[in-house]
Amino acid sequence: MLSIVAIASPFLLRSQHKHANHDLWNKVRDKDDDNILLKLNSPEVYQFSLQGYDFAAYFKDYDLDEKTLKEKASLNKNLIQLVGIENGWGNGLHPTTQLCLTKLHEIVKPGDYVLDYGCGSGILSIWASIGCKATMCTGIEVCEDSINAAKKNVLLNNCENIKIHHTREVYIGNDDFNLHDVAVANILPGVLTRLASPLIGLLKPQGFMILSGMRRSDLKAIREIYNPFIQVGTEEVSSSSHEVFGEWVSLTFQLKNQTKLERQQHFQMLLDNNIGY
Repeated sequence: MLSIVAIASPFLLRSQHKHANHDLWNKVRDKDDDNILLKLNSPEVYQFSLQGYDFAAYFKDYDLDEKTLKEKASLNKNLIQLVGIENGWGNGLHPTTQLCLTKLHEIVKPGDYVLDYGCGSGILSIWASIGCKATMCTGIEVCEDSINAAKKNVLLNNCENIKIHHTREVYIGNDDFNLHDVAVANILPGVLTRLASPLIGLLKPQGFMILSGMRRSDLKAIREIYNPFIQVGTEEVSSSSHEVFGEWVSLTFQLKNQTKLERQQHFQMLLDNNIGY
């Protein structure tokens, strides 16, 4: 059965620009007086709160070395910081990111391995690690600027259980990658269709998939691609709307408990139809 959920946007309502509202900015500063990024006074910072955590996304990509990032990372366990968002997707305010943050919090449990395909700034991996208590997170990205930003953000948030990789390093059968309990991909619809094989291939049987980055009009095509792998009765479509961005949706489902051979047959079907790689 397909269920449909409309997700409100509490963190969009609470989001703010530094120059427009100083409440959260001052709260974060008071909590963390030694934080190097707050002392740098970024001209633009996007802020919101979720499940008791404060997010601060800095537009500027600070040129800080690894040693400085480790030494000056926030000691505030409830503050998640992101730099370089002008180069990497993921300041946290877009409806698709909100959908993914919400679904991760609902699904991920302590001990889980999480795959974040198209990780951008690393916001979803970092949230899975800090906010959802995942044991290990793997961030995959093709853009070098985003990879650099994500690696900085991993250090900045003391997330030693997150590894960031270029897509060239990712392929089914690579023993460096464990099968994951949960996979999330917040990417454009065309890419979601082409990534079906690696996304499914890196997820455990009966694992959970979170797909977003699509409009409601894209949903039918996405579902057709992933349908052979979906456990009946586990699909859920969630939506989030914004007065500027409009409505966006996510598709969440649990994988069937398929054998390796059954999966390979479906992968071959996708390849025969020039879908996925």
